[in-house]
Amino acid sequence: MKPFLQKIKLIGLLISIVGKHYAQTTGKDYGFNYEFNDEKSSKHFFWTSPTFNTKRLNNFLYLSHTKKDETYFINDFAYINYQKPFTISSSFNIVTGKSQSSYGIVFGSGGGLENAYVFAISENGYYTFFKYEKDIVTDLKAWTLSSNINVDKQPNVIDIKGELGNYNFYINGKLIYTHKALPFYGFEFGYYISDETAILSDYLRVNQTQTEKINVIADAANFGKKINLGKNINTTENDEFCPVITSDERTLYLSRKKTSEFINTNNDDDIWFSEFNTKDSTWIKLKNIGKPLNNSANNFVQSVSHDNNSLIIGNKYTDKGEYNGVGYSISNRAKNGWSIPKDIVIANYYNKNRYNEISLSPNGKVMLLSIERDETTGAKDLYVSFLQNDGTWDEPKNIGKTINTFADEVSPFIASDGVTIYFSSAGHAGFGNNDIFMSKRLDNTWQKWSTPKNLGSKINTSNWDAYYTIPASGKNAYIVSNIEGSSDIYMLKQPESAKPDPVVLIKGIVFNSETKLPLDAIIQYSELGSNEILGHVKSNPETGAFMLSLPKGKKYSIIAEKQHFISVHDNTDLLNLKIYEEKEIDLFLTPIKTGQTVVINNLFFEGEKTNILPESFSELNRIYGILKFNEKLKIVISGHTSKNESGLEWNKTLSTNRALAVKKYLVDKGILESRITCIGYGYSKPLYSSTNQAIIVKNRRVEFEIIEH
Repeated sequence: MKPFLQKIKLIGLLISIVGKHYAQTTGKDYGFNYEFNDEKSSKHFFWTSPTFNTKRLNNFLYLSHTKKDETYFINDFAYINYQKPFTISSSFNIVTGKSQSSYGIVFGSGGGLENAYVFAISENGYYTFFKYEKDIVTDLKAWTLSSNINVDKQPNVIDIKGELGNYNFYINGKLIYTHKALPFYGFEFGYYISDETAILSDYLRVNQTQTEKINVIADAANFGKKINLGKNINTTENDEFCPVITSDERTLYLSRKKTSEFINTNNDDDIWFSEFNTKDSTWIKLKNIGKPLNNSANNFVQSVSHDNNSLIIGNKYTDKGEYNGVGYSISNRAKNGWSIPKDIVIANYYNKNRYNEISLSPNGKVMLLSIERDETTGAKDLYVSFLQNDGTWDEPKNIGKTINTFADEVSPFIASDGVTIYFSSAGHAGFGNNDIFMSKRLDNTWQKWSTPKNLGSKINTSNWDAYYTIPASGKNAYIVSNIEGSSDIYMLKQPESAKPDPVVLIKGIVFNSETKLPLDAIIQYSELGSNEILGHVKSNPETGAFMLSLPKGKKYSIIAEKQHFISVHDNTDLLNLKIYEEKEIDLFLTPIKTGQTVVINNLFFEGEKTNILPESFSELNRIYGILKFNEKLKIVISGHTSKNESGLEWNKTLSTNRALAVKKYLVDKGILESRITCIGYGYSKPLYSSTNQAIIVKNRRVEFEIIEH
């Protein structure tokens, strides 16, 4: 009589002990090899419940199920690519059970264990292959009698081999069934048992030979030693994780449980931060960031804007700062702390995985997400989403198979150059369960990438390595590691090949030019002469401080804007930038009122001529915008030169004609001539007195003064 397959409630267990698997090591295989003659292997499958129990018995794993009309899974985790050769093997010896009792191997399961493949045999000599999909059973091979199955409580060995695009099922060394390979639901492997049955198993092996060579960066041996950040950051009572460093390497955000200094009965994670003390080069003691970012849920920073004035937070919040479901939120710095996080709206967003990570690009216009969707290559893939004009984000798009593999890609981090990314993957050849890799974007589609490079064995261990974060300089990296038994935050110096392309980190303060008080403002940057805004940051609403990272290869215009103020431009030339630099540029916004004078900074003429160069047009368009939207505004445009040998009259003529050239540009765009007066002063009104030629040239300028408003 054939056994009866119970098409009823499925109960699944995933027992996973992170870091105990063989995976992606040079010369070693993916998977695991559990021999139950030792206590260590047995712990992966220990479970106790009213109807299902396991224990180690006489060097075997003993599995006992006592409820009729019920099935049980118990699984562990290993990354296996179903499209390549693999082997799953286990031995079974039935201890108690009826003739129809069945048991076997679960493989490729996932999605909360309600999705799985099962190959099972019965005590009376039948075998079957079926799948659970959303808890619905579908026969792939109906119960079939086989003389290869030992009966009467004799031991059986089951081998499942992925070979040449097929699943080949062996019992006691003989092939009995072949089925075309099917995509795994996940990466969980283990035991299946049904009805009132008890079995013994002396091993479970999941193996896939690693043939791919590890593509390690050129000077991986030159990474510095991992340095524990010390007791001000790390604790012995809690794990520290999810570190995010600011672009200037002055603030570190991370997550950990609340410590005893906080009254809290919930086992939730909080956001903490520390600031770097430049006087003694130490991190000050971590501070809990408090409400509204921390609440009764798990709280963590996903990404920090490059101005350190916005945080992307995991999960959604109510308008009172309470947990409001899974998703992403953004909080902005306010004068009295951080604002209540607001939802980040992403078109057609869904994630089939219970975890997610996100990284914001330095220009604030692009996000990389680690999520699982219908078209995902493996478990979680990296996706890209672009900011839209209405403040929402477009539908995530998979960034492609150069980066994404059959396994997990997690914890992406976009470097300050906007080109280099770091991420953790279990699918590229490496030293451990998950290794950290780097890759460079090859175009603006975010779909073409350089072949990922492994950061090497000084970074990557035999365990799970992720959450790699670096400042704009690329000098140091911050990482989670459990070298000392618990997850702590470490810092180490990066070699040149691990660094992103060089950038200039601009730091400054936005001031009111009249009161000299700091202002909150929007600072945008674009290529000099272009109207396309490449990115933007915000200044601190209390201190006026701002930061932005500018990649090499362009001349940039930097623009500070605030309502009721005349925006101000500055510029910097990074065409030939070779190494990381830092610059300080303060920006002075002028109130729109009579008597105020503003220098037109990004205005360029041919040498000793009045011809305006094209890279000036975006600056002049800004002046045009001010006049257009302030119709009562009247201005005087004044030209100035630096002192030279050509004489005062020649310089007055040149400066007057340059002022007239600016007027003509504005009039040609539609501004009334009567609103603009021009005058040239030559070198009679210098801003600076100096013998330094680099300072003297700053006296060459065109200004406008508001004479009526």
